[in-house]
Amino acid sequence: MIYLIDGLRFTNLEEFWVEIERSFDLTISTIGKFRRTFSGLRELLKALPKDTIVVWRNAKVSLKNLGYLETLELLKRTQSNCHPSWIDITNKEIELAQLELGETIFDSIVKIFVEESISLRLE
Repeated sequence: MIYLIDGLRFTNLEEFWVEIERSFDLTISTIGKFRRTFSGLRELLKALPKDTIVVWRNAKVSLKNLGYLETLELLKRTQSNCHPSWIDITNKEIELAQLELGETIFDSIVKIFVEESISLRLE
């Protein structure tokens, strides 16, 4: 089966989750509720057949929209809610993102597809 994600349909992480729900609605309906988290994305991808292909159109737009600015926003939200033992780690990740170093949200998402052995075509 081939699924399509279109980078022109979202500008931030929250809208990305909406696009995932739109693209994978049939699979989500069979597995139950989709959690809008990286763990939720992993669970969704695990439910797909290994021969699944996901085409991510306008991936360059997503690379920018889910880049360091959006990553900083996510890290700041995480910092305000995280367990005290994670504050130092989160602070270091914020420092890296401010320098435009380290993994972005886009990078993390692509990495999840790779780790779950789902073929991802960035177009």
